[in-house]
Amino acid sequence: MSKSVKFCLIALFLSLISFESFGQASLVPSYHPVYEWLYMQRIKGSLPYYDYESLPLNRKDILGFLENLNRNPDYKTGKEARTLKSFLSEFNPSHLEENSTHSLITNNSRLSFDRFKDWIWSDNEKHIYSYKDSSSFLVFDYGYGVQSMFVNDDEKLSAPYISNQNLRSYAAYQNIIGYHIEFIGVVPNSGDQNIFQYDGFYSYNWKSLTPSQNIRNNYHYEAYVTGDYSFFEASIGRGNLKEGVGRTENLVLSRSSIPFDWLKLKIGKEKIRYSYTHGSLSWPAINSTLPGDSTISTRNSPRRWLAYHKVTIQPSHRFSIAVYEMINYSNRGAEIAYINPVNRYPFAEWELQDQDNGWVGAYILARPLNFIEIYTELLIDDLGNKKDIFLKKVFPETSRFARRYGLSVALKSDIQFWGEYTRLDPFIYSHPRDLNAHTDKGIGLGSQIGPNADRSEVGVKVWGTGRSYLSVSYSYNRKGLDEFDPNGNRIFLAGASPNDGRDLPITRTNLFLDGELHKWHRYLIKGSLEPKRGYIIEVHFDVRKMVEGNQIHDQAIFWANFTVGI
Repeated sequence: MSKSVKFCLIALFLSLISFESFGQASLVPSYHPVYEWLYMQRIKGSLPYYDYESLPLNRKDILGFLENLNRNPDYKTGKEARTLKSFLSEFNPSHLEENSTHSLITNNSRLSFDRFKDWIWSDNEKHIYSYKDSSSFLVFDYGYGVQSMFVNDDEKLSAPYISNQNLRSYAAYQNIIGYHIEFIGVVPNSGDQNIFQYDGFYSYNWKSLTPSQNIRNNYHYEAYVTGDYSFFEASIGRGNLKEGVGRTENLVLSRSSIPFDWLKLKIGKEKIRYSYTHGSLSWPAINSTLPGDSTISTRNSPRRWLAYHKVTIQPSHRFSIAVYEMINYSNRGAEIAYINPVNRYPFAEWELQDQDNGWVGAYILARPLNFIEIYTELLIDDLGNKKDIFLKKVFPETSRFARRYGLSVALKSDIQFWGEYTRLDPFIYSHPRDLNAHTDKGIGLGSQIGPNADRSEVGVKVWGTGRSYLSVSYSYNRKGLDEFDPNGNRIFLAGASPNDGRDLPITRTNLFLDGELHKWHRYLIKGSLEPKRGYIIEVHFDVRKMVEGNQIHDQAIFWANFTVGI
């Protein structure tokens, strides 16, 4: 471990132990449904300072937003009230008291058939074990489910019987520090193992991404340790991050991408907020032998990092603006210049001899009415001329951008409509030095549509009783891909992948969407039904219908899942 990393970890530890307040510091994974529901309440004007653009959040902050809604008379009746009650039951630690039926096993209650029966059929949170005192608590959860998955691509794949297990634990100790650990493992008891390549949530671990491993199980795990006091929060963890506007894929860091390891700091509340992230990324390891002794084998992987910081200013409950910088760097230890949370990355990059991949960006949010939110974001990879910011027909050689424009409408009955347009220039996310591309394990960390593409999307989400919902969306997608001759040799570089850095010395005079143009429609249906807490039925139906191009094909993905416990 480099000295700079050790210094950073020691500083984090000292910052944590110096505080003495609230015990709900543990983070909640960014895919938890509470985030989407709170976002809809923000659009309505009920939670103007809820930061949906930077996830995950800690349990204390989530509980604070829920309690704010609970004090609002508009949330006393109807579907909103029932959903609010369900989330409050989960995030308020008072439900962990010994006399409750939420936990199957407690310190003071013997396990009996009657207790098991009450636990199974109750509509409460279902914990395997819990402990709580005046300043600490500990929770262990377990869930088991069965899933069926079917894919129709070039070939038909099916896995009719997939078992999945979810292990989760979160805790707070002495009102100082909290943690959250979650592991989800899936095993195809029947059918084709290769089907999991169509579900990134379970296949973004290294063994699953390496075909030679030929394993029969896939998994997803996240782990965080967090300290929080007043306006300061520090975390070290592994998991999915969300950075940027929009409810679908994000330009900077997308929840639909890949989990990685990171250190995160947050300072401020409400009107002024600062956040800092330093992450560790991976690259395929290389097998070799020690110099001078070929009998000793070793395995090494280049060190890769990212650093990101952002300032958000919200002068009123209807308007906010954020500016950020990001850097991708590699092939050395963690750089103190980028660990410094207040350093300007462009200046640091220049002083480090211009060997890294720097970014700047900004987004704006506005709520002109209590049921409408509009937003836009601009990410600048390279800026050769300030005039390049304005959309042009010809792609500029020295500038690369990613853009997003969006509108969300939320009705009182917990119905949300949205529309988004996303455009990514050719060669965005890439770099002349491959290791500095904005990727982890070769997978882009930002928008999954990738460079040289755009997407227009509309959708609606309807929340039912409790946490049940139905979401339907449609998108029209365009993407320019590389062109090849009949022998398979590339004859035109479209800049369609963040991994195209090795070819960047080629003159970049591409028009937007140049190359072999592909167009397709995408239809996505998602639903979740939870008739009783802890019994969840989920369905997912994803269809791609090609209009133009032959490198991407029609595709249909369907899965249904039933889970008990979590």
